[in-house]
Amino acid sequence: MWNRTMHFMAIIHIELVHRQNQNQELNITQENLELKLSLRSWKFKHKHVIQSGKRKTLKEEEEEEEEEEEEEEEEEEEEEEEYLR
Repeated sequence: MWNRTMHFMAIIHIELVHRQNQNQELNITQENLELKLSLRSWKFKHKHVIQSGKRKTLKEEEEEEEEEEEEEEEEEEEEEEEYLR
């Protein structure tokens, strides 16, 4: 009788621990989904900020390219002047 009682108590304990672990995993999964959702909503709310940042970098890149082109043109003009001398 004692052995059967201990056996069933052990089975119940194992089942209880298993269910607690499953609940913890579900809670972690739920938290992850909530974080992903909040991140998406934040990105959506701040989309204009993100895009304006990208635009700035694109403008900066265009300005750098224009500066490089102007420098190349100036170098070519100087070379032509030297050649003509």
